[in-house]
Amino acid sequence: VYGWVFDVERGSWREWMEIVEKQKLSPSLEYSQIIVTTLDVVRYTHIMRLLVDKHFHALLVGPTGTGKSRYVISMLGALEKTRWSSLTFNFSARTSVNMTQ
Repeated sequence: VYGWVFDVERGSWREWMEIVEKQKLSPSLEYSQIIVTTLDVVRYTHIMRLLVDKHFHALLVGPTGTGKSRYVISMLGALEKTRWSSLTFNFSARTSVNMTQ
């Protein structure tokens, strides 16, 4: 079940990796800007886009260093600028309530 996504346009089930274009990396990209298109990246990005399009909130949870912030920043950067704007706050384990307010 988790290996497939329903393609509304085709009216059929497809594997997740079939719904994305082949990744081409520019040699000028910095290492920190590269997001390798894995099965998890495709699933999370697709689900986040569906939630954003319908104006639902999303919360990504997981261990440190698994790419949660990168997924969100990448997805937000791909949104239509005339319809969407974003503001990013970076938190860490050392961020306190007083620092946020």
